[in-house]
Amino acid sequence: MKPKSTVLQKFENNLTASPKLDSMTTFFKSLISLTPVGSAFSVLFSDLIPTTRTLRTEKFIKDLASDFKQFDERIDTEYIKTEEFAFLFEQCFKAANENYQQEKIEAFKAIIVNSTMYDSIHPNEKEFYLNLTKNLTVLHIHVLDFLNDTHAYIKSHHLLESQIQGRYKDFLPIIFPTVEFDTIKIIIDDLNNYGLTSLQTQSILSVTSSSGMQLLGDRHTTDYGKKYLQFIRL
Repeated sequence: MKPKSTVLQKFENNLTASPKLDSMTTFFKSLISLTPVGSAFSVLFSDLIPTTRTLRTEKFIKDLASDFKQFDERIDTEYIKTEEFAFLFEQCFKAANENYQQEKIEAFKAIIVNSTMYDSIHPNEKEFYLNLTKNLTVLHIHVLDFLNDTHAYIKSHHLLESQIQGRYKDFLPIIFPTVEFDTIKIIIDDLNNYGLTSLQTQSILSVTSSSGMQLLGDRHTTDYGKKYLQFIRL
């Protein structure tokens, strides 16, 4: 078996030594010890959760360091010394550590790096972007990406524009085959309520003479939505 790195071992030791984590797992194990699944949960809390979080943390730090090197000449080094950046960094770091979805982790990493380069964005707005990213699910981000550039999204998911036919209820299930149409409608309304897109469920349910790509169009994001997507992307 490959030996663990010093950094990985250090994080794992810190997690294991955490009084809060230890008391929580001990209490939980005692509650479920009489059930058939008790041993499985013991493994989950003792080994899997600490190890996976440690691995995510280690990868996040390495990737972040690499990204900072890539944009070295554009980084505002004075901003990094501010209390504002310290807060933003800490919140993004915690959020990334609590998420397993790569899309969310990449977004939090991008927020850290971009916050050191975008002088035009007010500190309060940066914090709003951070909290918005915490609230949005990966599905929200996927649909927002789709609405920001429908042609590029369809192409990147190996679909042909000729497959996009009929009304929204006909082609959205083709674009998002694992998501219920009603769920997509809720997501679209959420994005509209946040001011990120201009598309509303009334539009996707209405009957028009247009269909397929002619009905779908190119973009449905607002200027604010485009600005937000730029901030959570490197």
